[in-house]
Amino acid sequence: MKIPESFNCAGFTIKVKIVDTIDDNKFGDCCVVRNEIRIARYLFDVDNEKIKLTDDQMFNTFLHELVHMWQFYHNNEYSETEAQVFANFIQEFLKELSLYHPQK
Repeated sequence: MKIPESFNCAGFTIKVKIVDTIDDNKFGDCCVVRNEIRIARYLFDVDNEKIKLTDDQMFNTFLHELVHMWQFYHNNEYSETEAQVFANFIQEFLKELSLYHPQK
């Protein structure tokens, strides 16, 4: 499985964009107004060096933002802890079943 360009959630088409960087040095974000998830390719370290994220980091970020989309359409509340824990669990599960293959 690789990061999709779009998917359906709660009757809406959610677009997924891979971008160079996101403000505030975020790994990703979820915009329910635009029905869009953005995933960063790069972050800046403490020395302001631009570091390329690994495929695993980007896929985990996608899963994290996907959980935020589910949270919004479930009850309009966000939980960073829940999103990260479920992203980790889903990624591990997909790897275990050999369903996760990093995008090239």
